[in-house]
Amino acid sequence: MSAAGLLAAIQPVGAIQPKPLNPDGPFSVIPSLEVEYGYDDNVNQVAENPAVRARGADGEPVEKETSSVVEVVPVFAVQAGRRDSRFFAAYRPRYVRYLEQRERDQFNHRLQGGGETVINRRNRVQGAFGYSRVEEPLTVTNRRFGEDASIRVDRSVNGEWLFGAEGARGQLQLDLGLTQRRYANNLSPVAAGATDNAGSEYNDYDIGSTLGIRVGGRTRALLSARYSKIDYTLSSSPRGGSEMSVLTGLRWKATGKTTGEIEFGRQRKGYDDPAVATNAVNTWAAEILWEPRGRDEVTLSTTNLLQEGGSGEIAVESQDTTIAWAHEWGARVSSSVALGYQRRDYIARIGTFNAGRTDKLSSVTIGWNYAVRRWMDLGMTWFYRENRSTAAAAEYERNTVLLRLEVSF
Repeated sequence: MSAAGLLAAIQPVGAIQPKPLNPDGPFSVIPSLEVEYGYDDNVNQVAENPAVRARGADGEPVEKETSSVVEVVPVFAVQAGRRDSRFFAAYRPRYVRYLEQRERDQFNHRLQGGGETVINRRNRVQGAFGYSRVEEPLTVTNRRFGEDASIRVDRSVNGEWLFGAEGARGQLQLDLGLTQRRYANNLSPVAAGATDNAGSEYNDYDIGSTLGIRVGGRTRALLSARYSKIDYTLSSSPRGGSEMSVLTGLRWKATGKTTGEIEFGRQRKGYDDPAVATNAVNTWAAEILWEPRGRDEVTLSTTNLLQEGGSGEIAVESQDTTIAWAHEWGARVSSSVALGYQRRDYIARIGTFNAGRTDKLSSVTIGWNYAVRRWMDLGMTWFYRENRSTAAAAEYERNTVLLRLEVSF
């Protein structure tokens, strides 16, 4: 993620309007707490048909696990700034306790921060950093070999320089980034075909630029290019190599009640190992916000790109599309509905695990929120996910219903 994207993502969100504990200090401390309680009918994401489920160490199909669930998410945010500079950081630990399946409990960590400085009307710089330690969903490989879910540790740092005034005909953006991926477990395969996370650890060095030319009103034509060098820590990994993407598109603000950005182009991924064939796909990214009325927001986002592989595949072509509608029914009551679709085509050597596999994941999220006070919200959310796959053991349906209490201090 770019510095601008990460900086936007870490800003406080939600219906509550927290106030800082020390509004007159050199920086503001903004704590909040979210507690959820509900039920999950497929914690380990296994297929409905026992005949196609992965088999455990005892040779029997893995049992479907259901459980009540409690989630606790405290947020510790710090922000500071003046007219031409602002800085922000937030730490979000997330504890998930499955009351009937205690071995599935999770304790995840996220730390994000960033800042922006306006040097003058033509120059501004942004920077962002991120750290996360997250337990991934159980995979078919995990279930087949009786492994714990993999724990992924990501670190990232990004910087951007934007040249060009807000109303200038041309603007140029340059950015640099480094992403480091590591794993805390499943580093050595317990048997042939088992998870080998040591072979999935890498450093991603990224450089990119975007040229924007104003073509009318608040609309700009875009031309962007990005290069990434991906070095895997395990020298024998066949996935190390480089990527090059070139895209063109449009960005517009508040035009016909919409704001958005659309880019289309080509992505090419080559490998250091000459035995691995180069991959190239059509790539795109689009996000459009439509506000037909003051109480409604409709968002459409879609991407298609090559991602790093895992569990044996070289890479994955991932297409994601989400459409969401948020509506305010009154001063205190609001709702949201989101429909999602993800297609993942696995690119692997013929005869290896996941060769020719395709997953199609559909999702529905419906949420309701009631603002009890400025500092307190009550809500309820229903999540539904259905995965259809050419690998029958990877298919599943999952329903999760959660009641939510969110407070600030």
